[in-house]
Amino acid sequence: MRVGGGRTKMTWRSYNDWLLLSCLLLVAVSLLRVHAFLPTSSSSSWTMTTKHTRGFLVARRNNIPRSYSHSYSHSRTAWRMRRRADSSSRSLLATPTEDPIVGGDFFEEDHDDENDNNNNAENDNNAVNRTGVVAHTNGSHHPLTTSMSVGASTESESVVPKGRVRSWPDQVTADVLDLGRIPLGQLTSDDMEGISGLMASWARQKSCHGALMVERLLKRVVDDLKEGNTSVHATTRMYTMAMDAWAKSGAKGGAQRAQHIHDTMIDIYNRTKDPHIRPNKVSFNAVMNAWSKSTGMEPDATERVETLLSTMLTHWRNDNIDNTNHNHNDDQDHPDADDDHRNDMKPDAVTFSTVIDTYAKNGNENSAARAQELLDMMEELGVQPNVYTYSATITVLARSTDADSAEKAATLLAHMKSMSDAGHSELKPNVVNYNALLNAYIRSRKPGAAQKAEDILDRMELSVEEGGDDVQPDRLSYFLCINAWGRSSDRNAAARSEQILERMEKWALAPYTNAHPHMMEPLARSRVQLEVEAYNMVLMAWARNGSGPDAAQRTMEIVQRMTTLANDGFEVVRPNVRSWNPVLNVLGRSREPGAPRQAEIVLQRMYDMYVAGYTDVRPNGLSFAAVLKAYLRSTGREPGAAQRADDIVRWMEELYMSGQIAEPPNVYHYTIVCTAWAKSQQRIAADRCSQILQHMEQRYEAGCWEAKPNTRTFNAVLDGLSRGRVLEKAEELLDHMLELYKNGDNDARPDCFSFNAVINSWTRKNHLDGGEQAFHVLQKLLKFHREGNPDVKPDSRSFVHILAFYSRRVEPEAPILAERVLDQMIELFKNGHKELEPTAF
Repeated sequence: MRVGGGRTKMTWRSYNDWLLLSCLLLVAVSLLRVHAFLPTSSSSSWTMTTKHTRGFLVARRNNIPRSYSHSYSHSRTAWRMRRRADSSSRSLLATPTEDPIVGGDFFEEDHDDENDNNNNAENDNNAVNRTGVVAHTNGSHHPLTTSMSVGASTESESVVPKGRVRSWPDQVTADVLDLGRIPLGQLTSDDMEGISGLMASWARQKSCHGALMVERLLKRVVDDLKEGNTSVHATTRMYTMAMDAWAKSGAKGGAQRAQHIHDTMIDIYNRTKDPHIRPNKVSFNAVMNAWSKSTGMEPDATERVETLLSTMLTHWRNDNIDNTNHNHNDDQDHPDADDDHRNDMKPDAVTFSTVIDTYAKNGNENSAARAQELLDMMEELGVQPNVYTYSATITVLARSTDADSAEKAATLLAHMKSMSDAGHSELKPNVVNYNALLNAYIRSRKPGAAQKAEDILDRMELSVEEGGDDVQPDRLSYFLCINAWGRSSDRNAAARSEQILERMEKWALAPYTNAHPHMMEPLARSRVQLEVEAYNMVLMAWARNGSGPDAAQRTMEIVQRMTTLANDGFEVVRPNVRSWNPVLNVLGRSREPGAPRQAEIVLQRMYDMYVAGYTDVRPNGLSFAAVLKAYLRSTGREPGAAQRADDIVRWMEELYMSGQIAEPPNVYHYTIVCTAWAKSQQRIAADRCSQILQHMEQRYEAGCWEAKPNTRTFNAVLDGLSRGRVLEKAEELLDHMLELYKNGDNDARPDCFSFNAVINSWTRKNHLDGGEQAFHVLQKLLKFHREGNPDVKPDSRSFVHILAFYSRRVEPEAPILAERVLDQMIELFKNGHKELEPTAF
């Protein structure tokens, strides 16, 4: 206020102060009016400001008389809460029809984990079987029975699982189920509205406990009906929420529970004809959704959804016939109501999408054909497919073994685009549909599939004005395209996958570098984010398809780039053990001088980083195996390679025994070392192979089952003994294998190489009886083959080694012995062993 010339002048500032003061006064008056309805008892523990509490439950808690509860629940705060809970109920009921149904390898339904303090999954799953909340009875109302106690003394405890923190749904649900607070038969319509909101809240938790609570609340309503309370009704919507809660619970047996609830509702409706619980397509869709989500746990999920679809079609067609006769005989006072009633059971796009999605997850050989039949059925019924229908169908095609499945998926996407351009905007393909097509090209074995996947990505990146499609790629789009090139047999596949990664980097880093500010909107740009697995896919492509020094250099540069980005703040791309192992694999495949030593240096670097605190780079069994293979490849070219491989396995044992690594050396690691020694041609090679085999057997007997020798291990040792001309030990080891196999050890079953190694060892002996010993081992091979081992049979080398031995001998009986071997070879050839066809040699 400003005083001047005897007049009071109001400024903008004073006017705002006056307006603020007026608003504060109005708020104070409103609070006083609300306070008039609140009790003053000190026993009240809830207030109007409780965030999630429904008005009628606050009134119950505070013992407000029923005559006041209506005013109480219509106060402003309670009204807002009621509106929020009602909208939650409606959204839950819409869930079966609005959830995206895509499925497939690249998109999985994300089930939220239960609260950290909840019971473990095993207890929850067992609760499904031991708690029969919904069951058949012969009551006159809506009969539901339970083995649970609903008594006032135990209800509050039973609502919250042991060890679980009590939350607001627990508190409110305990009050609803407490018969001391709300006796049976005294629920009101306001109570029903609150119970509906509670059921929606529990269903959204996506847990077994939440599903059980939805069932208990449903039973509370049914119990009131059994007491003769005519002011409340159990509804189809409530049953649907219970089924939907089990569908989203992720619990084993959840689909069976949802099916039981649905069957119970149908049974009650058939006996009572209560219109409030008349089954409809929404309830059928809910139970079908439960079966679709259980595909990994329920082997008959596909048959179940097909049965439900058939039931819907039967009821809808029967209703059509019944209503047609009714309309001919009556005056048709309510034709629209008849149409609505008839269409309640007509399968819609959600129904067919769910069935197709189940086939997409099941992935049998007939899935693609059945998906096409369902699309044709939709056309016959006049049901318009939606984007989820097409997405599920594309996923089915992606998982199909049909050689043309990717092209069929592309045709389907083009059809969606043409329908959208023709005015059906609801069929406009989205990024999920495009990703489904990319996934189809990943699985395609046709040449050029990876290039077609990249062409799709190109169209997604370009704007409409530049000739692209009206959809923008996300992180998954780039990942799938990288994967397509990674699986390709193209000789430039690794380099092409790296180029896609570089494009992904540009999009993801654009908000930070402003490199492409005009190419994507800020919201869409955030959908392309860097992740370590994209880099790992490129590294694995180089490990799979790359060779030579270029591959080793490229993998090292990629890992270094990942490290630089992580140090600059992008911690999500810091290299982990899956990043470093491809580097080791590339070095392991390289024949360049010094490659094994470089691989060992990388392995040591990984260990040092782990010790420094980077736990994600702790070397695993694959890391050590890659270095061992590098030394194995260099055996014969680099002196000491076998000894270095031996040292690395012993180091691996030490690290495991001290708890530094999680995996001990297994049969694969030991076998590589034995093979390296066998090829080294060193004097100690045969003895060292025998020592390693003995060490493996001792470790296996001590309880380390990973070290149990197998056929490859024995063969490597046999090869070492053969090369070292330790003839008697070689045959003794072969006899040991035969004895182990005879006693039931299938891992020690000898193969053709096992016998040939011993035959070869005897033919290296510089004495005539070496041929006779080799021929004796050949007879062992033939006997083993005839005694039920048809796949273990002699090959040409089994005979050629002996024939070559006799050809070098000068003894007069040598040609006769050689002829004996050749005659046996010819006889076997005539008896069907085509691989033993004698040659001029």
